[in-house]
Amino acid sequence: MDQPTGLTLIKLEIAELQLNRALALFLEDSDFVSAITLAEASEEILGKLLEKKGQRHALDALVATSVEIARVVQYREVPPKNFLTLANGIRDGLKHITDGQ
Repeated sequence: MDQPTGLTLIKLEIAELQLNRALALFLEDSDFVSAITLAEASEEILGKLLEKKGQRHALDALVATSVEIARVVQYREVPPKNFLTLANGIRDGLKHITDGQ
């Protein structure tokens, strides 16, 4: 998708621009850090758009499945937040000072 020339962008267009740029950074420039954080920004927008339509976000499905696997395989309840923290750990480490490092 080409960069829109007008001043108004809808969220879906923003997410598409971010994702396309993330792919270019990853494939053409080997800029993995920027690619990951930009793709995450796109993923967050797309997830919110799905939620507004009453559809399930992929991360929610991953977390729900992980909670169920822990319950069935390990016979214990694991809070969904534990899986969210794990799934978002790399992204958060790249975007934020999470542990002082």
